[in-house]
Amino acid sequence: MRTVIGALIAAAMAASGCLTKDTTHTIYIERDGTITWSVEEHTIRSDAKRAAERTREEREFLASVHAGQHPVAGAFWRLGPLDVRTDIVRAEPPAAVVTQARFAGIDAALDRFAARAGLHAVSTLVHTGDLTTWTWSVAEDDSPQREGDNAVGALGDVLDACRIVLASGRFIAATGLDVTADGRVATLRLADLAGSGNPVRIVLSWTRLDSL
Repeated sequence: MRTVIGALIAAAMAASGCLTKDTTHTIYIERDGTITWSVEEHTIRSDAKRAAERTREEREFLASVHAGQHPVAGAFWRLGPLDVRTDIVRAEPPAAVVTQARFAGIDAALDRFAARAGLHAVSTLVHTGDLTTWTWSVAEDDSPQREGDNAVGALGDVLDACRIVLASGRFIAATGLDVTADGRVATLRLADLAGSGNPVRIVLSWTRLDSL
């Protein structure tokens, strides 16, 4: 069995076609509990052998960005966001694009993503006073009737390159993530999550207070 991370990265590579790029995911947890999921794509370029083919592919990608129909935007729209916005940082190859989507909460957004990707996931968000704890367990679903939605493959590398950032408050406990000294940024620990065949389990707790 492939690992969950391996399956998602393979989906991301398939969604990118002949384009090569560097991608970073950042999920901002806002003060009101909504999230902004930001995908930064840098050094986007075609790896086709012929110059004419590279030019065509790069122009087609930029045209899809201008139309709001590039793969990352399309993947976000499949997850039921509040809105989606795309900013072009660099309009010449190698291009750079930032696409952001707002969601009602981190639990719903990543649960929908996992379901669309054909994975089995359980996501819970528990509030106890000023403390919030999010738990996300995700594993491959091997049932023959379970098929992933190829349209969300553009987000498939989220576990390989993701930071979770608090707009206010502090992270106070984490499983599967490294938290910065100031408690504001949590980064997924890929090496700890990538055991063969094992479900991915992430637990993150934070307080809405700016100081403890």
